[in-house]
This record gives sequence, structure tokens and C-alpha cells, in this order.
Amino acid sequence: MRKRIVCLCLAALALAGLRTPALAQEEAPAAEITASGTADKRFALPAPTVQISNVSNGIKVTWNKVSGAARYAVYYRVGSGSWHKIGATTATSYTWKKAAIGKSYTFTVRCTDSRKVNISPYIPSNTVTYYPLPAPTVQISNAASGIKVTWNKISGAARYAVYYRIGAGAWHKIGTTTATSYTWKKAVSGTNYSFAVRCTDKNKVNISPYIASNALTWLAQPAVKAANKPGGMQVTWKKITGAERYSVYFKAENSGGWNLLGSTTGLSYLWDEALGGPVVGNRYSFTVRAVSGGSASAYHGTGYLRYAPAASGTDA
Repeated sequence: MRKRIVCLCLAALALAGLRTPALAQEEAPAAEITASGTADKRFALPAPTVQISNVSNGIKVTWNKVSGAARYAVYYRVGSGSWHKIGATTATSYTWKKAAIGKSYTFTVRCTDSRKVNISPYIPSNTVTYYPLPAPTVQISNAASGIKVTWNKISGAARYAVYYRIGAGAWHKIGTTTATSYTWKKAVSGTNYSFAVRCTDKNKVNISPYIASNALTWLAQPAVKAANKPGGMQVTWKKITGAERYSVYFKAENSGGWNLLGSTTGLSYLWDEALGGPVVGNRYSFTVRAVSGGSASAYHGTGYLRYAPAASGTDA
């Protein structure tokens, strides 16, 4: 009898040993997603690939369809914080309308089954900062009185706020307008500036980001004088702060645009008649542009002067 009992116990233990691994495998919980967001192989479906973009009424989240998914759950987080579920859908896009202007968000989309159980991991998207409208595309140029800033019209903008900065420094607001251009008259000659234009709503709230323009060194317009000299016409001007050199131009009366005569680091230029210079009796206007790197001051011409060699220099 004792031998029979021992045999039965050994058989029971052997049976338990065979079943235990199978039970352990069935009851083991699914592993959590790693901190880096790497997909765990034990998830039933892969995470969709997520794209995000700003639209006028929120942030639009789009993704690819995943075979086997019944629905998709959409989540956001701020920085490296916790994920917050914002909705679920059978579609492959979702527009979140509660984003705060100027705040940055990351999104993820998880597949769910028919029981609304998540069966794909958290895979973070890129991060986007929410602005309802895009920033205008800004162009800048030197004008005689300052720097002229121009941009394209943005549908939905009530006004535009104009900013400048020096180098990579802070942005400084210089004005607002309903137009698509603004001339800033407080620039300092020889200083390098970038500009940004931000759309604002009727409450004067900025609803587009800072997008910096190209940089430009503002150069004051040289005050130019022209005079007749024996054998040619001489153009003179005063030194401009920040200028590396000066480009000298002329145009004949009723002849159209400016023509480059030459460049100099000095403060005067002689247009020599013997070297293809002015024609006796013709009338000419001159301008000088201060130049620094790729920046140059505006065109601003003198009055027309008739060329008469060795004359007093007064306009005939």
C-alpha cells in the first residue's frame, strides 16, 4: 500500500511539473513599453507611423492604417510627461482642438481591438508647437529712411506684429499694422538685423510663430554731391558707419535705370571723360551705395547736372 501511495504522489508531481510552465506562459502579463518608446515584440500589432501638423482649429494627427486594428486611440504628452488620451476613432486622422497656442506637444496612436484593449505600444511622434496660422514669408531691404519689411498676406490674420533682433538675441516688437509692409526708421547704420512677422487675431493675440528672415546690415544712404571737373565729373560723399566700400552709379536723363561706374573704399570718384566718361552737354544723376558684405544702402540719386568741363558745377 505504501508503495502504491508513493507511486501516485510521484505521478502527481510529474503531472504538475508538466503543466506549470504552460500556466505560467498563459498568465504572464504583457511587458510594458520601454522608456525610449521601442516597440515590444509581445504586442499583438505594431504602432502606426504618426504625422502631426498645425491647422487653423487645432493639431491634426494622421497615421497609416494597421491591418487587424479595430480602432485607434490617440494620446498626447507635454515634454517627457505622462500620456493623456484625447480620443478614439476608426479613421486614420484626428484633429485635437484643445491645444494651447505656443505650447509644444508630442502624440502617439495605439491600435485597439474590438474590446477596446490597446494592442500596440506607445511610439512618440515628432513634437509640434501649436499655432493656428503659419508665419508670413518675410523679405527685407534697405531703404533711404530705414529697413523696409514686406510679407505675404495670411488668410485669417487680423493684424501683423513686426519684430527685429540683433544676431541671435531676443526679439523686440517694433509695431503692428494691417498692411503687408512696414518701414522701421530706428535702425543703426552698420548693425545687422533679422526680422519676423507674426499674425495676430482681433484680440491682438499672436497666433503664428517667430520665423526669422535673412539677416541684413542696415547702411545709411550717403549724401552725394556731383560737380564738373576738368576732364570729367566728380562724385563725393561722407563716410557711412559700417560701410566696407562704396559703389558709384550714374544714369543719364530720360535713359532709365542706374549703371554701375565702379567701387572704391574712398569718399570720392572721378568719372573720367577720356575713359569713356560723360558726354559734353548731357545731364546726369548720381548715387552712391554703401556696401557691407551682402548688404547695401538704398538708391537715392542727386539732381541732374549738365556736363560742361571746367564749369562751376551748377546745373545748367
